[in-house]
Amino acid sequence: MQANLVQSSFIAHPMFIQQYNEHFLPTMVDNQFEAHQDDIRRALQTPNENPIPYQCPNGHPYFIGNCGRPNGLGQCPECRANIGGRDHAAQGGNRRLESNDSAARTQPGHILGTADGRNRAAAPERDLNSLSCAVLRCLTHLSMYTASLFNIQHVSHICLIYSNINLQFTLTIKYVHQMIRPNLARVEDVRPFIEAHIQLDLQQIAQCCAESTDDCILLLHDVINRMKQANRRGAAHTLGSIAARKQWEKQFDNAYIHPSFHNKTRRIEDVRGRLRTADTVDLRRLLSTSQQPADDSNLASLPGLWGFRRPLSLAIVQNHLNNEQGCSALKNFIGFSEVLVAVQHLPNILQLLKIVSGSFHGEISRDYATSRQIGDFCRRQEREIPELKNLVNSFILAWNSMVTYNRSVGDEQVPELLSTHSILAEFLPDPYVARRPLDQKTYGQAPYELVQFLTDVSNRMLIADKDTHLTFRTYREPVPILDVKSADIISLSSEDELLNLIQSHSEYELRETTSVTYNWPAIEREVIHRYISNKPRIEFSRDQLPSYVYQEDFNLHNQMQTINESQQNLTATQMQSVVRLLPRTHVATLKGKLKELEVIINFLSLKTHIEGEDSLAEYMKETFGREPEYLSQEIRIKHVKHVWLLLKYAQTDLLMKQKQEPFGGIDPQNTEALAEPLPTQLNKCCVFESPKTRLLLRELFAYIILRLNKAAIKQEAEQPDRALEEALQEFIMYRSNYDEEESYQLVNELPTLPEDLMVKHAAKAWCHIWKRFSVA
Repeated sequence: MQANLVQSSFIAHPMFIQQYNEHFLPTMVDNQFEAHQDDIRRALQTPNENPIPYQCPNGHPYFIGNCGRPNGLGQCPECRANIGGRDHAAQGGNRRLESNDSAARTQPGHILGTADGRNRAAAPERDLNSLSCAVLRCLTHLSMYTASLFNIQHVSHICLIYSNINLQFTLTIKYVHQMIRPNLARVEDVRPFIEAHIQLDLQQIAQCCAESTDDCILLLHDVINRMKQANRRGAAHTLGSIAARKQWEKQFDNAYIHPSFHNKTRRIEDVRGRLRTADTVDLRRLLSTSQQPADDSNLASLPGLWGFRRPLSLAIVQNHLNNEQGCSALKNFIGFSEVLVAVQHLPNILQLLKIVSGSFHGEISRDYATSRQIGDFCRRQEREIPELKNLVNSFILAWNSMVTYNRSVGDEQVPELLSTHSILAEFLPDPYVARRPLDQKTYGQAPYELVQFLTDVSNRMLIADKDTHLTFRTYREPVPILDVKSADIISLSSEDELLNLIQSHSEYELRETTSVTYNWPAIEREVIHRYISNKPRIEFSRDQLPSYVYQEDFNLHNQMQTINESQQNLTATQMQSVVRLLPRTHVATLKGKLKELEVIINFLSLKTHIEGEDSLAEYMKETFGREPEYLSQEIRIKHVKHVWLLLKYAQTDLLMKQKQEPFGGIDPQNTEALAEPLPTQLNKCCVFESPKTRLLLRELFAYIILRLNKAAIKQEAEQPDRALEEALQEFIMYRSNYDEEESYQLVNELPTLPEDLMVKHAAKAWCHIWKRFSVA
């Protein structure tokens, strides 16, 4: 088996490489569409479905179900290009994929692209683990490089006829050039192209082995020597299909790579020993020290000796751990170490979302947000919100770590990296992003994705054993996402922090080579104690996050209507407590508090269920990080609408005292001035400082604010020439938070209004009553 295996491979015979131009080279990636299309078809297949593959304008495959012909538009999940079509005609640039189409098949030859485009970290491929894939890929590239140098089959023939060795180079390198897809511009680019791949392959092997590059080259020699010893000419074995390649790779790994790299320390020492005893004098000289130290007793104290140690990295640690039994929690922790550094930014990200959702609520339009860079926006707000820049930087660092990690694990649908040059809209959580047309460029998803990812990573560390899903014991209750503090998350400040912990549990032994051993159980116990023990699980759902309301989406009327069923009026005692604690010195102060309440109303309007009995003060503290001083604990979420009206009344009261316009948001057709005899009639109807006058001011104010604002008029079309008394009574009777008996009683307590007083007079009528009979 081994003899046939090696001889049938172009790795053992690079001089015949021209025969393999149309064959599938080892370790090249499979076309995922081809590899999984049968599974996709089975998943989509139903009695009424006939999934047909198509290709987007940028070459990404997708399926269309039903009859298999396009009759709707969508977006490519990889590049966001328009896909699908209308009336069974494909959108421009889209086309149906046939079974023999190159875009739907795994391509033969070398298809990795340039070395710069490859991931720096080794990755598994098919049945090969990361190390075996890196080793076999390096051997593949070495074979290609060798074939570009000479071709034994043609040497004598070429030299006899032309006596020109340069002609031999031109003839042989062209076959390698033909193997590389996409093709290189010039034949002369082949060797630099392959050299760059070999350098990266060696780095990846060293990373996987946790050994120096020189030692890894020795191991590669050992693999090649095993191939040489097993070399017996056998039947031709070509890699003409992806199934044949997969089978061959597994056999090659078991026969040659695994024996050399499984016991790599012993193999390295064995190879070195054979080199030291070799007959070649040059090798003995190269492997000996040129200058012996004067005193061998102080060898370990020489700085130069330690300067050549391979630096410890988490990739090296992870590869060490892969050969250890148990320590599943430690393996899990180190495997996510890169993104655990990103998790430390979660509290800052939550604070950023609270600030943008609260401080800029309803002020920014989508056009503005999609045309301004986040860096420019931070500079404009530096005086008002100096911490904004650092919070945005935390978002960018965490986001880029998430994107890098997802790419490293093979996620092909990851979004772009962010920077201070990214647009503002990327950082604003948009609750309506999923409702806009698929063919429209959308932003606002990033905050939800990032918080979800960081929360999942922190929670994942609580799993002690991923096979049994056994979790670490904790005495803490789960923490809602908006309550999360730095002490609640499982994170790292840096990867060096973890490396220092690991090195503190390592032992060095000086022999011919430096030997390092690690106390993995002790390291795992320390990691659990320091980072994981007694951490809570973080509860997260999308509707818990503060969302941003754009200028064009802000419609307080609709939001009030949405939460109306859950709302109740405050009692007289509760109203007095709010009024007593409310600071009423500045209009701007009240405006800020009203905006906070509007943010809360917006959040509640997006929820499928509202916990009306929860404390409003506590909910606002969770949202904004501070408790409102004017709310007692007995004020509940079910009172938020009435609290907002109280604050709005207080603001309007201050505006009246300062002789400013109190009803700026009211439809102009309902602000008609009062003409005699209406003012005189109002004076007779309303008695100074009477309870009925107070009640009329309060109820008429609520009617004006809730029913005569521009959004309400647009939707409900309150008639300006309707009698105000009739409209006000109807408003009171049909409010969902009043029962019928209470509503009748309230209507009967109101003073009788003049018959000629219409809805169009409502705003000026309220101002007239306030000016003459104000009880404030």
